[in-house]
Amino acid sequence: MKKAILIAIQNGYENIEYSLEEMKNLAKECDIEIIGRLVQKGKINPKTYIGSGKLDELLVDIKLDNPDYIICNDELSPLMLKNLNDYLPCEVLDRSLVILDIFLRHAKTKEAKLEIELAHLRYLLPRLSSLRDGFDRQGGIGSKGPGETQLELDRRKISGDILRKERELLGIHKMKKVQIEKRKKKNLQTVALVGYTNAGKSSTMNTLLNYVTYSNAKTVKAENRLFATLETSVRYLEYQNIGFLLSDTVGFVSKLSTHLIHSFHETLAEVKDADLIIHVLDISNEFALEQFSVTMNVLSSLGVSNKKTLVLLNKADLCDNIPKVSGVDYIPFSNKTGLNVKEVLDYILNHISEDYESLSVRIPYSDAKILNFIIENTNVISKVYENDGISVELMCPRRFLSRVIPYQIYSTLS
Repeated sequence: MKKAILIAIQNGYENIEYSLEEMKNLAKECDIEIIGRLVQKGKINPKTYIGSGKLDELLVDIKLDNPDYIICNDELSPLMLKNLNDYLPCEVLDRSLVILDIFLRHAKTKEAKLEIELAHLRYLLPRLSSLRDGFDRQGGIGSKGPGETQLELDRRKISGDILRKERELLGIHKMKKVQIEKRKKKNLQTVALVGYTNAGKSSTMNTLLNYVTYSNAKTVKAENRLFATLETSVRYLEYQNIGFLLSDTVGFVSKLSTHLIHSFHETLAEVKDADLIIHVLDISNEFALEQFSVTMNVLSSLGVSNKKTLVLLNKADLCDNIPKVSGVDYIPFSNKTGLNVKEVLDYILNHISEDYESLSVRIPYSDAKILNFIIENTNVISKVYENDGISVELMCPRRFLSRVIPYQIYSTLS
């Protein structure tokens, strides 16, 4: 495992211990061990990130500890990166580059890979002259893979790669938009799971999938690691005869690079189009409050902070006292013990079933067209074939009531 010294600026606006611990965990995902840290109070130096006095102190630490890298707890400008690499005897990395490397390692789908590669190229383009010759920037930190070296990667090639990947992504995003529009036409309600990375979103999706009486989809992969999920997974569930879509989205982290936020803007379309957001929060984490704020800030940047949201206080089984959360709906929850799984599904149902009405209708055998419409656009509970037609009990989206009401026998819900 490579070793690094972590340097940071304490500006008074953030919990520096939380930020440093987060950066330590991010580095670990890149197989880098933080062996020391240096913190400067005040503002970021626009030329060298930290001041000249701290730079001299850092040089002493480098001689003593002989690290492979220096990692900065913020994204560096091209000038800061160049000056630090010129001044220091070892490779300088910043927070954004470490996160990008994690994403490169974990991306599985074509869309996720393209988004990460695009973000990586946008990060690199203005920094080519600031990076060391030995750094393989397309293969990741310390990688010796098939990617080009610094000498081979010039601005023209990177610019061309950016345009090509943008075109590829545009085609994928157009297909995704078509899928979302089809769901809207069928009036399928969508519930989006969001939260800080490794808060338990994928595990929560699997818990809900395993609880419902009907689901046509397999569970998703859940791992105890940062950014295990980089692509949106969507599953169809039925609970008490109401169908809805549940999406598991990429996790958030503080100081997320603008390159990544931009690249994942379309991936997070599932959040923007959701009818209900479930914010999964690891309440057992000592920095739960900071992680809650990180997620809320990202949701705000996406323009969805006003959407109906339920906060799941996940891993409540690990807490002696469950805190109260003011201003939001919340439910203590546990994937391990199954605490309040039914309550969560009931909450989802109460929110999305407002747009449905329960009906019993009788369809003449001669009117196959309306029967096909009902099957495709409503939740059919039961069908009984009788002498004068087919009796159907269904949950009908209110937008389609005018098509179905003429065949109504009686209403069970007003």
